[in-house]
Amino acid sequence: MNSVVFTNGDVPMVQDQPSLLQLFTIGCWNIRTLQTPLAAEHLELSLSNYRYDIIGLSETHNIGKQEDLGGRLIMSGGQFKRAGVGILTSPRAYRAMCNCWQLSDRLMAARYRLMQGSLLFISVYAPTANSTNDVREAFYGELDDFIHLHRKRTDILAVAGDWNAKIGSSKNGESIIGPYGHGTRNEAGARLIDFAASHNITPANTWFPGRRGHKITWNSPSLRLTTDWYCATSN
Repeated sequence: MNSVVFTNGDVPMVQDQPSLLQLFTIGCWNIRTLQTPLAAEHLELSLSNYRYDIIGLSETHNIGKQEDLGGRLIMSGGQFKRAGVGILTSPRAYRAMCNCWQLSDRLMAARYRLMQGSLLFISVYAPTANSTNDVREAFYGELDDFIHLHRKRTDILAVAGDWNAKIGSSKNGESIIGPYGHGTRNEAGARLIDFAASHNITPANTWFPGRRGHKITWNSPSLRLTTDWYCATSN
């Protein structure tokens, strides 16, 4: 099979042996940092017993744009070692990647060829509740603008990462949330639900029962929360 070109920002990159995805597995993980020696290799080893194709990573703490693991780990950061997002792909998903955008230390995206259409995957790390309203709205504004500009009619849209939001259970018969949401909703969760509804995507975590302990994505002595969500096209 011939090589094809995919774009990373304004830089054309050659992709050897391109492939198409049919069934694929996506997820997200707040990794806390990828800036220690051999961090990328340790990450890959930690996932060796899991089946995955595309994982959105939060809090990579990288500066600027970085790549590792032969290009399968791509990260987008800012000027300081805080925030940072990344996308880790399996070898077959990497061969299906046709575009990549390293946007900021809170947003990056990639498009993957499918057997039918394509997948537009966005990795996010939303501002915390301690951030100002202007900072939170700037994040959602940039995310909205990117989707409106780059989403194709044939795209499946998936947006995954640490949203720093508690969405709770469905209220008043909300169809956008599945039957397995839990906890109480906060202001950030309400903003996430509004965003999801505006793009016809749903928090996929809420459509699978799972064990309650497996839904917890933030553990501390005083708090056990679910703040990592992967939202995908509801149809």
